[in-house]
Amino acid sequence: MVQVLHRTPQQPKRSFGQEILGTMQQAANKYEQYQNSKLPSAKEKEIMLTHELQGKNQLALEAEKLRGKKELLGEKQNFIKEALNKATSENENLPFENQTNKGFKPENLSDEDIIEAEALGFKGLREAKNAAVKKIEGKEKENRRQFESDRAYHTKTSEPILKAAEDQLREAPIRKALISQQRRDISSGNTEGLIPFLVDKLGLEAYRNPESARFKSASKERFVESLHTLGSAGARPNQFIEQQLVAAQPTLGRSEEANQSVLDLEEFINDLKEKRAQIELELAEKDYEKFGYPKNDIGRRADKLMKDYAEERQDKMAYDIRSRHENKMSDSDLVNDIVFGNIPEDTPITERTANILLIKNNHDKAKARTEAKRLGFRIGK
Repeated sequence: MVQVLHRTPQQPKRSFGQEILGTMQQAANKYEQYQNSKLPSAKEKEIMLTHELQGKNQLALEAEKLRGKKELLGEKQNFIKEALNKATSENENLPFENQTNKGFKPENLSDEDIIEAEALGFKGLREAKNAAVKKIEGKEKENRRQFESDRAYHTKTSEPILKAAEDQLREAPIRKALISQQRRDISSGNTEGLIPFLVDKLGLEAYRNPESARFKSASKERFVESLHTLGSAGARPNQFIEQQLVAAQPTLGRSEEANQSVLDLEEFINDLKEKRAQIELELAEKDYEKFGYPKNDIGRRADKLMKDYAEERQDKMAYDIRSRHENKMSDSDLVNDIVFGNIPEDTPITERTANILLIKNNHDKAKARTEAKRLGFRIGK
């Protein structure tokens, strides 16, 4: 029996291209296996997820802490801003002498502000406030000591001046009444009572003895001295007044015009005293408002303010004396006195004299004014 042998079928031989593709497929499969070997397992994934969540929670916690810090910082900044504004505005409302520096002042912080600051973590504000308050109190005490020293120094001079000014104003109505009474007596023909009035009532001893040399120049000297003492050291005495007082002195006590001239002088002096007293008291009031006491230069300041008034009052006195003199003259006598008389320097031009000169110059005001100056009359401003 013939044994039949079966041949194993041979695999068909792959081409070169198929070999290349197979090799590449194997390489890809191995790379995929390698990559899969790197992926975490389920357990590893769970662990990784846990770590990731913990990291995110930590970041959120840090963010929350940072937000809290920012809010606290904002509160602190707001507190500082409010405290600064409050302390600064309160400082600006203080008197200038109490504002040693501009800006924040710890002494202006309230206890509530300090408690709130300490709660926010600020330290040392209470100590700063106490130190500032102590410094201010020391400065105030020194200022008060200096003020009292200055006040004592100035009032030593100013108080007697103000006391005399108050007495002067209080007595002024009495003096005016006495002079008015003397004028009425003189107008009624009683001229003899003037000298006793000057000596006994006014205390003017220079008028006691009409035969003395002192008596002859008493009124003139009294006029000049009073003008310089009460009016102003720079005020110039009116020469017409001086001349009239000297001329009136010999007939004082007998002549109505002479007596009236001396009373003009007394009124002039009294008016200067009264005006000066008013000025001194007004200056003192301003000093009290500004310094807290009247300064010791109050007399010198009053002297400067008296000059204009003294000159105006001189002009009025001169006009009164000249008017009284002219009123006793007829028109013809006055014309002769104006045209041919010797007009003393500073003689005021009265309304009556001005009208005469205006008529004489055919109502030409410029010519009348020029002639008045040529004759020696004092023309007002």
